[in-house]
Parts: sequence; C-alpha cells; structure tokens
Amino acid sequence: MIMKPFSDAQLGIGGLKPGGWTRPELGFWVRASDQAVLFQRGIPNMTAEQIKLSLLPMFDLPRLREPTGRHKTAAFQWELYHVETRGPADELFLVEAALAQVGKWAFIVLVAGGTSAFQTLHEKVFLPALEALAPVYTRAEAGRVAKERAKKYAGTVQDFRGSMKSNLTVDTDWISDQMKGLVMPSSQKAVDPGCERIALPKPDPAILKKSNLLACMADRKSRRKFSMANLTLDELAYLLWATQGVRKALPSGRHYRTVPSAGSRHSFETYLVIQQVDGLKTGVYRYLPFDHQLAYLFTTENLAKKMSTLASNQPFVGNSAVCFIWSSVPYRMEWRYGLDSERVILMDVGHVCQNLYLAAESIGCGTCGVAAYDQAELDRFLGLDGKDEFVIYLAPVGKVGQENDDG
Repeated sequence: MIMKPFSDAQLGIGGLKPGGWTRPELGFWVRASDQAVLFQRGIPNMTAEQIKLSLLPMFDLPRLREPTGRHKTAAFQWELYHVETRGPADELFLVEAALAQVGKWAFIVLVAGGTSAFQTLHEKVFLPALEALAPVYTRAEAGRVAKERAKKYAGTVQDFRGSMKSNLTVDTDWISDQMKGLVMPSSQKAVDPGCERIALPKPDPAILKKSNLLACMADRKSRRKFSMANLTLDELAYLLWATQGVRKALPSGRHYRTVPSAGSRHSFETYLVIQQVDGLKTGVYRYLPFDHQLAYLFTTENLAKKMSTLASNQPFVGNSAVCFIWSSVPYRMEWRYGLDSERVILMDVGHVCQNLYLAAESIGCGTCGVAAYDQAELDRFLGLDGKDEFVIYLAPVGKVGQENDDG
C-alpha cells in the first residue's frame, strides 16, 4: 500500500491518499478490488457533531455514541469511533472514524473495509492519513474561506428556493410548445427491436400481506436492512404497476397512471437493477408501462458493488433485491409547462416514491428513497445523455430484514 501526498483547497486539507484507488466524488477514495473506502475532508461552517450525524445515512451506520479513544497529531486533537456496518453483498464492514474541530471547520478521516483486510487498512491507510492530515489554510485564511463559502451557499440556497416557486404570471409572454401546436412528446421511450422483453403478470391481491391502507401508512419506514430472500415476479410486477402503471390511455395521447402527474405528463422512465427476483437473470432492465413489460438491457460483473459505489458508497443500495432508478425526460413536461417544469417534476417523483413505500409495505418489503449518487457516472452506466434524460431518484427494495428506520 503506497500513500501519496496531496493538497486540495476544495477539500480544505492536505495529507496522504492511497495510490491506485479511484476517487468517485469529493473526499472519497475507493479500492476497486474490495470496495474499501477512505473518506477525508475539512468542512467549513459545520461542527464535528453535525458531521457525526451526517455519517449515519451516508455509511449506513448505527448511532455514533461516545468516542472509543482519542489521538493527538501535529495538527489536531481527534476523537475516534469504531463501529460495524454491512458492505456490498451484505458482508461485515468495519468502520474507523476520527473527528476534529478547529474554529468554524470540522475535519474527518474515515476508513471502511471488510474484516479480513481491516488490520492492514488501519495500519497502512487510516493511521498514516490521520497523522498527515492538515488544513491548507492558516487560521485567519480558514475564517475568511468559511465566510466566503457561507455567503456563496446562502446565494445558492436562494437560487434553489426560486426554482421551487411558480414562474408563471398572468402577464407572461411565454408560449408553450403545446400552445404552438408542436407534437406532444412520447410518454415511453422506444425499445430496441432486438431487446428481450418479459411480460409481467397483472397485479394480484393475493400477494398482499397488509390490505389495510391505514396499517401501511402507519408502518411505513425507510428501511436499509434487507434479507437475502428473492422477490417473486408477481411482487415486482405489483411494485412497478403501483409506481408507474397505466390505468387508462386516451386517443389524444394523454393517459392516467397510478400516480398523479402535472398535466398527466409523466416525465419518468423506470430502470431496474435486478439481482434477486425469481425467474429473472441478474442485470439492468427498463419498465415499459404501456405494455406492462420489462425490457432487458445489459448486465455487468460485481453489480452489487457497482451500485453501492454509484450511490455514494452506500452499501445497502447494492445489497437490495432490486433497485428502482427513475430518470426524467424533462421535455415531456417542458412541452406544456416550460419554466415551471423543474418544480413539478420534483413533486411528481415524490408521488412515485411514496407509492413505492406503501406498496412495498403491503407485501412485506422495504425501501428507502436515495438522492445521494454520482450523477454523471450513474447516467453513463444507464446509457443516458445527462441532458435530455438523466437520473433523478433511486430506491432499493428488498424483503424486510433486521428492523431499522429513520422515518
């Protein structure tokens, strides 16, 4: 294991990083062979306690309680934590984290890996990274940078808040493509004629374990622990119908689905990373709602590890029986709503995922909506251009395993 020096103003730190590991996103280094992770960075305008809380969903960790030890280096006084979680393919992962606070900056070094390699990771990666890590700014510069980033962040917040507000007024001179008489875009992408297609069974009430809607709403949880049991094809078909199923298609091209959508525009495509569904081979599929069929697209090696990596190294995403990935084709909405499309697309995808939560609960499955992923890499993985179609949300699904929830 060769550690190499680096300095990164965006991370706010300099130190050591492992040679040969990939960097999927800011602050992360990942070893491809076993998905071992090193995460290190400085974060302005945040406390060490806030970092501790943010680690829980990012690494699927139990609550970090009292430190397991302390460690002093030339730059910091660190608090140490040691916990266990589940990595890709549900194997046991050990996690060692160190947190420090200096002024308005919090700092973190974290290593996660399998049990067989962990002692080496501790000695060759964690300790050298901990000893070498130092701020790239002086104390005065750090305060200035923190203020600048806080100001920039506040401006970005206002921009995003503006995008959530209605942009249409009665005196607008904007004319939609619909008003111009342009052809309505298709609500389902074309399928390669040579693509293998799988017909799905119609929803069958016999598979329901909870038919009481009140019970489903009361018991709904964000679940990140799944058993190794397979879903049946009936169960998968039901979840797909519940989230994007077509109830009625009209001659005009408009149609109604099992979820609401502004103007019945339904801008989404549903991709599925299937690993444990009876009768289906492992791989990536696309749901065809107007046909109630699956189109098989491709497969790749180490799919569980691949999905965990693409989802910001969240192991539970790769450990699911099937991962729902929703992309948006924004012009389907823009054709009618123009600048208001962004706002209603985000509303619509919330309707879709909530239906998945309730439908999964009704058949003894669990899910958790995930918005943390590598946008460019996940788009590329699915063959999307990232401009006219891009991933907007994902949700892994599996049979309910060990109890856990975060609302």
